Amino acid sequence: MNDTKDNYDEELSYILKVIKLVLISHKIYPNYNVYSSINNIHDFIQKKMNNEPDQINNICSEKNIFKLIKVRHPEELKKTNDLIYSINFNINNFNNLNKFTELFNNKELTYLKYLYLSDCHISDVKPLLYLNIPNLVELDLSLNFINDEYIYIFEHKKFHNLKLLNLFGNHFHNAKLFQSFKEYKQLEELMLGQNETNKSLIDIKNIDVKFEITTKEIGLTRGVFSNDSINSISHFIFHNLEILYLSGNNIRSLDFVKYLKNVGLKEIWLTSNLITEFMPLIQLKTLEKILLNKNPISDISNLKKFTEELHKLNLIDFRDTKIDINDKNNVLIRKQVEKKIKLKFE
Repeated sequence: MNDTKDNYDEELSYILKVIKLVLISHKIYPNYNVYSSINNIHDFIQKKMNNEPDQINNICSEKNIFKLIKVRHPEELKKTNDLIYSINFNINNFNNLNKFTELFNNKELTYLKYLYLSDCHISDVKPLLYLNIPNLVELDLSLNFINDEYIYIFEHKKFHNLKLLNLFGNHFHNAKLFQSFKEYKQLEELMLGQNETNKSLIDIKNIDVKFEITTKEIGLTRGVFSNDSINSISHFIFHNLEILYLSGNNIRSLDFVKYLKNVGLKEIWLTSNLITEFMPLIQLKTLEKILLNKNPISDISNLKKFTEELHKLNLIDFRDTKIDINDKNNVLIRKQVEKKIKLKFE
């Protein structure tokens, strides 16, 4: 009985830490899953906070939480130090990551695999270096205020086993950021869009260095490149890349795809650019999926030839382009091509 109560007490301390984090946040976001075995308690707290925000003190009382713990099966409490495997505090107002790291000691984070801190007003990520997170595989720091001062953080071997790293929507200016990922051999998804790296990428041709990227997916969207700087992609050595996101970059010409011929791309996302001619993509023989929606494309006279050359292709998205889908020639071409692949026009 004492052992069971000790387990309850130990888990209660974890739960109170969760609530402490909620209380220090200026915003309360209902989608956070911190512990693998206390989801029922989270559901209870979340509903109460949504329906009775003025009763937050009562909800957080040890008495109420302890009642909830007592009704659970003791078998679930056997491995309390395994509980923290996923922390999702997206859309909060930490400002300083020390607020977060002070609440968890390194022993508690040993089993952490997923850490999501998107839109948390974070600028200084140095506290991450002090965490013992050997099993971390996903790190989301998107929509924060991290800048070039902290590029060195991502060179640390602590992050070399990441499978997902999301730095979308931060304040990086320097293309040296890409050098940080050379040793990320396990990386499968890297998101770097809506940063300000394009200011340096324009001059990347003057840098005598190649950026080695091993990820299967990379997001270089919304201003990472422009039509003037897109050829800088020749400075990247992609290993294992299958999906390339280049949406929202004001790209006009697809001449740059000649640098991707031997990459083995399966998908290329080119939504919301200024592309009028898609034929250069015929060089990418391994493509299975092409997104060209929201581009000023009007001519598909070569579409049949294009699809015949790309034997693995199964989808092209032409939605929100300037193609006249009622034109007789276009209707005929569409019927011929749709025997082989899926086309999206509307």
